[in-house]
Amino acid sequence: MKKTFLLSTLMAVALCFMGNLKLNAMDDADFLYENLYYKVTSIEKRECCVYGPIDKVSIIEKLIVPATAQYNGTSFTVVGVWGDRLIHSSWHNSNFNNVKKVILPKTVKWIGEYAFHSCLNLESVQMENIEEIKSNAFFECKKLRTISTSAKKLRFLGEACFMYCEKLEKVVIPPSCKKIESGAFMGCVSPNHSVIIEDSDEPLFCNSTFGSGSKIYIGRNLWSKEWYDSYLGKKFHQVYGGDIYWFNEVVLGDKVSEIFWILLDRPYDVETVQYLTIGASIKEVSDFSKDGIDIKTIHMVSEEPPTFLKNPYGSEGEFSNRTYLHCTLYVPKGSLSAYKNARVWKNFLNIQEYESERTIAAHNERGRISQETQRKEEAARKAQEERERRAKEEADRKAMENPVIPDGTTEIVANAYTKKPIKTITIPNSVKKIGDNAFAGCYLLNSVQIPNNVTSIGKGAFDGCKTMMSVNIGNGVKYIGDKAFNKCKLLTSIIIPNGVVSIGKKAFSDCTLLKSVTIGNNVTSIGEEAFSWCTSFSSISIPSSVSEIGEAAFCDCSKLTSIILPSKVTKIENRTFESCRELKSVTIGDNVASIGDNAFSRCSSLTSISIPNSVTSIGKGAFYWCQNLTSITIPKSVTEIGEDAFYGCYNLEISLPKKLRGKVDVSKCKSVKYY
Repeated sequence: MKKTFLLSTLMAVALCFMGNLKLNAMDDADFLYENLYYKVTSIEKRECCVYGPIDKVSIIEKLIVPATAQYNGTSFTVVGVWGDRLIHSSWHNSNFNNVKKVILPKTVKWIGEYAFHSCLNLESVQMENIEEIKSNAFFECKKLRTISTSAKKLRFLGEACFMYCEKLEKVVIPPSCKKIESGAFMGCVSPNHSVIIEDSDEPLFCNSTFGSGSKIYIGRNLWSKEWYDSYLGKKFHQVYGGDIYWFNEVVLGDKVSEIFWILLDRPYDVETVQYLTIGASIKEVSDFSKDGIDIKTIHMVSEEPPTFLKNPYGSEGEFSNRTYLHCTLYVPKGSLSAYKNARVWKNFLNIQEYESERTIAAHNERGRISQETQRKEEAARKAQEERERRAKEEADRKAMENPVIPDGTTEIVANAYTKKPIKTITIPNSVKKIGDNAFAGCYLLNSVQIPNNVTSIGKGAFDGCKTMMSVNIGNGVKYIGDKAFNKCKLLTSIIIPNGVVSIGKKAFSDCTLLKSVTIGNNVTSIGEEAFSWCTSFSSISIPSSVSEIGEAAFCDCSKLTSIILPSKVTKIENRTFESCRELKSVTIGDNVASIGDNAFSRCSSLTSISIPNSVTSIGKGAFYWCQNLTSITIPKSVTEIGEDAFYGCYNLEISLPKKLRGKVDVSKCKSVKYY
C-alpha cells in the first residue's frame, strides 16, 4: 500500500513538474497530446479529461476527442471535458471558441461547468455515454442545433447547462436522469424545439425551465424540492413558472399521475399551449381558468373524467371561457356521456369521441395533413436550409480568405484584417501606409508583397502570422514598426532594403526559422529585442550606418556564431547578446563606452574578447557564466565593473588595472593579474 501511494505521488509530482516546465501556453493543464491539453483526474486509475486546444484562436472547427491520451509512455482514459468557472465564465472566453462540431468518445462520462460556455460557433454535439452535464456547460451556444446522443445513462443536468441555446431542436431526457437543475433549457426558443421526457415509474426532480417550441412530452412525474417539502402529496410541480405553457403542444403521458398547478399563469407576449393531451393515470386536473388560455384541442386518454384541484385562492379549478367556446374536447369512445355529465367537462360546447387506437393528430386542426407528409415537408425544408447555409458559408469563407483591397486605397487602416482567415492578399501600388495590427493574427497568410510606395509598416502589422513564409519589403519603406513581423514562425529569410532607417522593437522577435537576414545600408537603429529568439540564423551583418542597438536585440539567438559591431555604436545595451550560446567571435568598435548588464551573459562558446580602450564601464553579469572564456584584458580606461560580471568564468585568465584591485570579484577565475 505504501509503495503504491509513493509511486502515485511521485507520478503526480512528475506530471505537474513536466506540465510547469513545458506548457507555458496553458499553465493549468498537465500534459499535451495531439494538439489538445489534458488534466489528470486520477493518477491511480490513469484517467484524464480534455482541457482545451493548443491555441484558443486556432482554426479548429471539428473537435474529435480521443478515447485515450498518451503521455510519457502511459495511456490515460479520457473520461470528461474540463470546466472551470474562473476560466470560462467570462463572455466568449471558452477554450473551444471556434469549434463547430464536437464528437466525444464512449469513455467520456461528464462535461464540466462552463466547458463550452458561449461557444458561439458550436452547431452539433455527439456524445454517447454521457452521465453528467454540469452547470453552464453549453450556456449561450447560440448556434447549437443538434445533440446526437444515446445517453441512456444520463443522470444529471446542471443549472443553465443549455441556457440560451436559441436554435436547439430536440432534447430527449432518458429514464436514467434523476435531476435537472434550474434554468437548464431557459431561452431555448427555436420554433422546432421539442422536449421528450421518456416514460419512467420514478419521478424526476426538476427545477428546470424547458424553453419554448413545438412540443413537450412528459412521461413521468416531475417533483421539485420546494414542492416536495411543502406538499407531502408529492404533486406534479409547476415546472419553474409554468414554462411548458410556451410549447404549442403538451402531452402528459400515462406514467404521469400527479399535477399541481401546471398551467397556472399566462406568460405575456407568447403563444400559449394549443394542443393538450392528458394521460390515463391522471385523476386530478389543475386550474386552466386564467384569461388568455385558449386551448384548441384537448385529448383525454382516461374514460373516467378527472376531478379538478382547488386553485391557490380556494376556488374549484376550471378552464377559461375561451377554451370552453373554441376548444374541441376528444374523449375515448363510450365515455361521451360521462364527460357531458361531469362538473367542468360538461361546459365544453364541442365534445367528440374517438377510437382508442387513433392518435390525437387525427382529431386536431393539424390532422388535415398526414404525419408522413409533414415529415417529408419538414425534411425537405431542412435540407434546403442546409444547402443555403453551406452555400453562404462557402461564399463567406472565400470572401474572407481572399479579400480585395480596391485600387486607389492609400492606407490600410489599423486592425483592418486582424485575426481574419486570410490566405492571400494583394496590396495595390496606391497604398502608402500599413496601419498598426492591420494583418495581426492572420494565421493562414503565407506570403506578402509590400509595394514600393509604402513608406511605413505599422506596429504589429503582421504580428502572429504563424504561417508566413516569405515577405518582400518595397524599397520605399523607411520605418518597420514595433512587432511588425513578431512570431512569423515560418519566415526563413528577410531582406531589409536600403530605404529603411529604423527597425522597431521586437520587429522580428521569435521568428524561429529565420536563417538569412540582410539589413540595408541606411539603417541607423535596431530596436529592443528586434531579433530576440531568432534561433536559426548563424550570422548577421550589421551595416556601418547603425549607431544604436536596443536592449536584448539579439538575445537567445542561440546559433549566432559571430558579430561585428559598427564603429558608430557607443553602447552595448543590457542583454544584447544574452544566451547566444554558439557565439565565438565578437568585434567591439572603438567608440563603445559601456558594456551593459548581462550583455554577453551565458555565451558559453565565447573563448576570448578584445575590449577597446574607449570602454569605461562593464555592467552587472556582463560575462556571467561564460565558462569557456579563457582570456581577457581589461583596459585602464575602465573605472567601473558591476557585480558578478565574471561569475562562473572558471577558465578565465584575466588582466586588470591595479586601480581595480579589491573592487572586482574575480575569485572564481582561473588566474588574475594586475598591471
